[in-house]
Amino acid sequence: MREHCSNCLGTTVQARLGSRGRVYSFTVVRTKPPFGLPQPYGVAYIDLNAMPLRVFGLLDVSQLGQVQIGAPVRLSVASMGVNIAGQPCLHG
Repeated sequence: MREHCSNCLGTTVQARLGSRGRVYSFTVVRTKPPFGLPQPYGVAYIDLNAMPLRVFGLLDVSQLGQVQIGAPVRLSVASMGVNIAGQPCLHG
């Protein structure tokens, strides 16, 4: 965690974001993926329930057919894709 904001140089604090939210917008990408991600893969903006914050992340590829705008989601960290050495990468 950074001690100071890179924009205003103010002090930063840690905050719990929660693990629940709703899909604000999403897309399924069907071109050749980077970083060993599965093909196709999905990305989404999620509005968090615990605070007024919108986050961007990867979607669970096994759930791509069920994703809808406004659908409730649970945020988590999982192995998805590999790095240049072929080792699993964590994505949240």
